[in-house]
Amino acid sequence: MKKYGFGIENTVDSWYHPIICAAVFLLAVLLLTGCGGEEEEARSVFPPEQSLIYMASDGSLYTVLVGTYDESRDYYSADELRTREEENAARYNAAQPETAEGELPPVSVTDVSMAGGTARVICRYSGGLHLCQFTEETGDLENHPDFLEVTTVEEGLPTEEVWDAPWMDTENQEETTQKTVFRQREMRLLHITGTVTVQTEYKIRYYSGAVELADAFTARITGGEAWLVCR
Repeated sequence: MKKYGFGIENTVDSWYHPIICAAVFLLAVLLLTGCGGEEEEARSVFPPEQSLIYMASDGSLYTVLVGTYDESRDYYSADELRTREEENAARYNAAQPETAEGELPPVSVTDVSMAGGTARVICRYSGGLHLCQFTEETGDLENHPDFLEVTTVEEGLPTEEVWDAPWMDTENQEETTQKTVFRQREMRLLHITGTVTVQTEYKIRYYSGAVELADAFTARITGGEAWLVCR
């Protein structure tokens, strides 16, 4: 117990200690929620403003088809556009083997919008093969790859070198080895061939092959075989 000169007793159980405890607790909460702590990893913006193939962090695949229309004409309808796209998906799905209960259909239309002279159609796919086949059948040349497969690095990338093209480490902006990439066993690996644009939910960490990076999340596959690695 300590007494101050003006005669007021200050005890640990009175007021000073609870204030310190509260301050320490608040500081700990702020650190855990990001103030001074580790920042949350950046994600790309979805839906994008351009036509592309989108890969989510869980490996889900989408196509985003963006086009323009003349607002002065009144025969354009988002409902009619959705109906047409859903009929295309239903026709495609009916021609595929039946899916088990609870499984995603091969193709599903997730969003259709028309506003400000811009129309957007977003479709989700249960796998890369269906994305390749559906975009070919519907004439979506913007989003039609010749081949597309999503795995993990461990599942889809052999430990030995498979070609002469170098791997690029985007974080360090330098070449690296396939052996180094293979250590990221649990990261997503997108193997793709064709001429398309791909956007990933999290930053592209490594790439190899016919790739031109547009930004940290977006790559243009330039008519050849390519590999993209991200979380």
